[in-house]
Amino acid sequence: MTMYFLHGFKDRPVEYLRNADILLCTSDFESLPQAVLEAMAAGALIISTPAGGIPEMIIDNYTGIIIKDNQPWNISDGIMRALSFDEQKNL
Repeated sequence: MTMYFLHGFKDRPVEYLRNADILLCTSDFESLPQAVLEAMAAGALIISTPAGGIPEMIIDNYTGIIIKDNQPWNISDGIMRALSFDEQKNL
C-alpha cells in the first residue's frame, strides 16, 4: 500500500489521484473543495468531515463517508468503515 500526504497546492494532482483508493479530507472549514471533486472524478472513495459544501456532494454510506469531525477516533472510525465500504456498495 502506498500513502501520499498532500498538503496545499500540487501542480499535477491527477498523478496522485489516479492511484488513490481513498481521499481523506479532515477540514474544519471549506466551501466546495476542489480536491474532493477531483478525487471523486478519479474514482476514489471520499472520507470527509461535513465542512462547507461537502455534505451536498457526498451521501453518507452511499457515495462516500461523512465523519463527525477531525478527532482521531472519528477519523479512525471512518477509515474502518471504508475498509468494508467498497465490498458492500460495489462502487
